[in-house]
Amino acid sequence: MKELLRRPLAEIVRLLQAREISPVELMRTTLYRIAETRESLNAFNEVGAEEDLLGQARAAEERILRGAARPLDGVPLGVKELEDARPFHTTHGSVPFRDHLARQDSAQVERLRAAGAIVVGKTNAPEFGY
Repeated sequence: MKELLRRPLAEIVRLLQAREISPVELMRTTLYRIAETRESLNAFNEVGAEEDLLGQARAAEERILRGAARPLDGVPLGVKELEDARPFHTTHGSVPFRDHLARQDSAQVERLRAAGAIVVGKTNAPEFGY
């Protein structure tokens, strides 16, 4: 399943909607891969609670099974540290903002969630995106 994470997004979406892969299995694989590489890659600086993320994946799976899938239902997504995504911190890669919790999603994140994507966590960025 780990090799699935190397496939293009369009293919992952097709596999999810065709019920060839499960959003829950995809989320478990994603979380495993993040944990496996987090220290060496330092890509994610914050990851959501596993049970919450798996719950969102189960809800996506239920929508897919009912035939009510949204375009990105069940797709795990990392959000750049420069964008607000509740309930994660948005530090803009800068120490003075290390305690800033997003109270709402940026417009981009809001649209991705509305399409069914699941925000797994926040990915590192250079200070203020410089």
